Amino acid sequence: MRLKQISKKIGSGATPTGGQAAYQSDRTNFALVRSQNVFDRSFSDSSGLAFISDAQAEALRNVQLEKGDLLLNITGDGVTFGRACAVPSSVLPACVNQHVSIIRLNQEKADPGYVLSYLTHPTVKEYVEAFNAGGSRRAITKAHIESFVVPLPPLDTQRSIASTLSALDDRAQLKFNKTNFRSLLIALPEALVLKRFESIAGALLLTIDRNLATIQTLATLRDTLLPRLISGQLWLPEAEAMMEGAS
Repeated sequence: MRLKQISKKIGSGATPTGGQAAYQSDRTNFALVRSQNVFDRSFSDSSGLAFISDAQAEALRNVQLEKGDLLLNITGDGVTFGRACAVPSSVLPACVNQHVSIIRLNQEKADPGYVLSYLTHPTVKEYVEAFNAGGSRRAITKAHIESFVVPLPPLDTQRSIASTLSALDDRAQLKFNKTNFRSLLIALPEALVLKRFESIAGALLLTIDRNLATIQTLATLRDTLLPRLISGQLWLPEAEAMMEGAS
């Protein structure tokens, strides 16, 4: 089924008059979502989330975000192009600029988590990129997005698939959090201290390597499960068993 047939709204926004110079330094109400905030299956409010005034937001009222909306980057020079995620409630109220499209689904027909899983699958991302209409700077249009073909199983099945794949994301994120040591302060120790550290840290570094390998395994499993679940080649209990085995 075409994405247009299961959507209530598809469209991108604009940058307020004055560009970045017109942004507010602190948030008073509305945020402006840009392509650097949109990652595949995750949203980053630490990657340059901009803030705009209520008057600026009023001018962008047709592209104000709602809970359940999906975001798709429609332009980009590099890896940002084609990335998609769900809108977190914590970022609302917010609008999007011209580099990000809103996909607001008719949730009586399509589950946002399911459609997001589909849009971010590696094979589908290649399909999305094939619509590139921007020459050297990659871009896709509203008409392109509306024409995307989405396989649509029954709504209950969509929700079950979305829940199963989301659980894999949660496990991968948990593994990442356990291995994120970037906030630690670094000092230059004496040789004796360094030797002692190595005796302790060796096990930690091994754990980091194992966790990173598990993250990759979970991501690969998620991408493998989706087409098999859609096609009916795999039942949800079987998928859940595979998830348990991967943990």
